[in-house]
Amino acid sequence: MSAIARAGIVAPAGTRTPGRERPQHEFANGSAVVPCTVLVGSPRRQSRTQAVTEQLAQRTCRELSATGLDIEPARLVDVRELSPIALDGQQDEVQAAIAELTRPGLLFIGSPTYLESFSGMLKLLLDLVPRDGLGRTVAVPVMTAADPRHRMAVDRSLAPLLVAMGATVPAPGLSVLVDDMPQLDGLLDTWVEAACSKLAAALRQTC
Repeated sequence: MSAIARAGIVAPAGTRTPGRERPQHEFANGSAVVPCTVLVGSPRRQSRTQAVTEQLAQRTCRELSATGLDIEPARLVDVRELSPIALDGQQDEVQAAIAELTRPGLLFIGSPTYLESFSGMLKLLLDLVPRDGLGRTVAVPVMTAADPRHRMAVDRSLAPLLVAMGATVPAPGLSVLVDDMPQLDGLLDTWVEAACSKLAAALRQTC
């Protein structure tokens, strides 16, 4: 299976409403379209982590579109589809995944919480990314957990790693507990409302 397990999980947020024109921002690569990637680091098929991360990406891209940014349909990289990941990272599918992750643009990274940190499968893949490989990336860390004591793991473990890899992380990560799932819609909306302007500013400055 391709390293990009599925394309287009996010509706084309850059699609214009008839009769409504939005200002365009030209990025350093000469494009007015922001690439978007969703990386899921869960070993489980159709996991809670994947669902939360995809839904957050969809809502965030919709709000960013309203600020004048055109966001391309997101591409999904699922580490479960890359197993086993060779330590030398030479397989074509692993190289394709790394190419996706290092594109300038918006990157959502989701992981379940293991031992107060992110998954080992996710770490294996990120270890293969070149130094400062996320230097032109605006990243959104997302983690799911069962224990309320792990709610801060997203900002204590995953966000610092992304910053160390060169990514810009302009907003606090999103942590979703099992007990939060019945109120997920409201939780996502609250996060997007608080983070959207920070993400938009970072994308215009970074990409």
